[in-house]
Amino acid sequence: MASSNSKIRVVQYGLGHIGQEVVHLLIKKPRFALVGVIDNDPLKAGRSVSELLGMPHAPKVRVSGDGPACLARVRPDAVIHTTGSSVKGTFSQLVDILESGAHCISSTEELLYPDLRNPALARKLDRLARQEQVALLGTGVNPGFAMDILPLCLTGICQSVSSIHVTRVLDASHRRLPLQRKIGAGLNVREFKNLVRAEKLGHVGLLESMMLLAEGLGWKLDRCAEKIEPKIAPRRLATSHLVISKGSVAGLRQVATGFRRGKPVLVLDLLMFVGAKASYDFIQIKGRPSLESKVIKGIHGDVATVAALVNAVPRVIESGKTGLISMLDLPVPRMAP
Repeated sequence: MASSNSKIRVVQYGLGHIGQEVVHLLIKKPRFALVGVIDNDPLKAGRSVSELLGMPHAPKVRVSGDGPACLARVRPDAVIHTTGSSVKGTFSQLVDILESGAHCISSTEELLYPDLRNPALARKLDRLARQEQVALLGTGVNPGFAMDILPLCLTGICQSVSSIHVTRVLDASHRRLPLQRKIGAGLNVREFKNLVRAEKLGHVGLLESMMLLAEGLGWKLDRCAEKIEPKIAPRRLATSHLVISKGSVAGLRQVATGFRRGKPVLVLDLLMFVGAKASYDFIQIKGRPSLESKVIKGIHGDVATVAALVNAVPRVIESGKTGLISMLDLPVPRMAP
């Protein structure tokens, strides 16, 4: 593993939009050395990173379509993994990474708090990581910071806390088409509700954020609830990808609520829709003292996710922790040089 004075050897696993931006950032940071890139897309495998991303000064690295072979060949200190949202869907990839003896920092949303939906798989990953003496971390901006770690940090100046309400508003007008599709933009209400029932629409990770926040506060919740509702376009709306007619779905409102002693003590209110007047992140804490904090222009999801992943790498390595860890096991997030 890398010493405190040597470059951290990193492999990027997954070359979608976030993965590509991770590569750009890794190359800019003197603390890191990009030693491999993995993606099973046949249109990407075999091509040089320089050619694929239009980066003439990029390291001479070719995209590998064979994850285990690449990891065995370059033996990285850490892998940044950005291929999917579910633990079940990415499990085999995570196993390959851990078996290679590398730390893994993943954007898989369910991995932020995997005991919620995947306790059996979480135990297997934890055992494997401990066996290989490496760490596995799920993180990002949401989940991983905006609606869990950031409000938790703010409670550090409270003598007591009775409730936390976090509101995150995102104007999706200028975001990528996959995000606009994920929030149902352009659908009619019936289509939206059918996809919600089929669990094929909405933000992944809101309940995970709530559980992590509750654990950080030492709270045991009686129960939790989540609801997803459409935000209706009040007029014709257009993005560079979609035209949304009046009365169609412009996006969603997704709310997770945690109850303690019968009372709602944690509310995470996420609004992502085309045509929002402003993006912002607002945190309201009731306690001693009560406080309110607002990120006026909002935390940019893609940019911040890339930063969160890259910045976590040295903190994971320097922590010396092994097994399946969470953001609660690490020092306060900060920028890596």
